[in-house]
Amino acid sequence: MKIHINGALYAERDAMISVLDDSFLSGRGIRECFVCREGMFFHLDERLEHLKTFASELRMEFSWPIGDIKEALANVYDINKFDGKDALLTLILSAGSNACHCPCSNTKAGENVKLAEEAESAGETKVPAKPSKSECGAVAAPSLIITAKPLSQEEPADISLALLERFSLGDKILQWERYTLGKVGTFLARMEAKQKTASGAILTDANGIICGCTEGDLFAIAGNDIFTPALDRPWFLGKFLYPILPETDDMKVTEKQLRIQDLSAATECFLIRPCGKIVPVAKIGDITIGNGNERTVTKIISTCLPQKIRNECHPAF
Repeated sequence: MKIHINGALYAERDAMISVLDDSFLSGRGIRECFVCREGMFFHLDERLEHLKTFASELRMEFSWPIGDIKEALANVYDINKFDGKDALLTLILSAGSNACHCPCSNTKAGENVKLAEEAESAGETKVPAKPSKSECGAVAAPSLIITAKPLSQEEPADISLALLERFSLGDKILQWERYTLGKVGTFLARMEAKQKTASGAILTDANGIICGCTEGDLFAIAGNDIFTPALDRPWFLGKFLYPILPETDDMKVTEKQLRIQDLSAATECFLIRPCGKIVPVAKIGDITIGNGNERTVTKIISTCLPQKIRNECHPAF
């Protein structure tokens, strides 16, 4: 498999970034998965803009033109010879490392950094210019990395989820990790779920409100309503899921603060994986969802969603 790094393509064994990069040292970076159906991408422009906004919120450098990123994604798909097959491309933006983190205290660049920081802290109006990254060989510039793999067609018939009513890393940690490189919260939650013989976990905050799921986005069906936890997914409902059924079905999708008690009244639950696949949820903690294998609405959604994704996939250019 060929991997894209900063405009060049490498074999897996040759793909490398600097060990001084913060993405390696502390997991500081962002990631996003892109579904590519038959060589076309699902809502590529909107998701790249969201990625750019998220990078700004994390105070990460985003110096790559959107057009260059789109071209790189298309090239990775082509060079790996998917030949019209479905693929999942993962785009990673590493944070690099800035001058104040590098071991250059005995160099001219390091002295300039120290003088600039001392002037800033003293409130001086004339602050010496800090050296650029090119002036210090120990600094790693941010990297644009793209990997690709075939989109698996296999998903479990259903899934059970453990309920974790406490989580030491705080609320919405899994939603944060959806876009970042650090996966500590997801790893710990999955380990605890495994001890409970479950496939994944649902987390609730101190008020009992659902704040994340390790295995995908959660949806609960009750009557003609499809509910999903109110989380930070700015593009998801408007562009991906709604409307998922014909208008005559009179179903609507609503984001709301969900508690586990709300799920006990659900007739069906399902997850949407990052790759766009639907997986039914049979059990959450001690709650058995609905009537087992009936899942009428979930089956309809599973049938409608792949075609909806294909209809809204477009070439990178």
